[in-house]
Amino acid sequence: MALVELLTEGDPSKCDFSDEQGRAPLSYAAGNGHSDVVEHLLNDHYASTNSPDAKGRTLLSYSAESGSVETVGQILANQDTDWNNPDEDGKYPLYYAVTSGNDKAATMLVEQIRSGK
Repeated sequence: MALVELLTEGDPSKCDFSDEQGRAPLSYAAGNGHSDVVEHLLNDHYASTNSPDAKGRTLLSYSAESGSVETVGQILANQDTDWNNPDEDGKYPLYYAVTSGNDKAATMLVEQIRSGK
């Protein structure tokens, strides 16, 4: 976490820089279940939750696939999150949760769909 703070210190826009695959630091943090880093980037640096990578995958799809229910919850709690964006293969975050066996994340996404938020 200290490294993330050091890297983003003085220039919060650094948290939205992306690599050659179009993935930003928040995408990697969510995809690896680092909820403390996700919280820091969302709350302290207002990182974007809807910026897809080069293949159209969103932060939420990486998080759903990771198995981290906490990061899925953090992302869904963000008012700007669009849970209904498919990637270039037509797969939604719910697909990634189900195929990775992340039942709790899948349930959270189904509840989000049912609520229509």
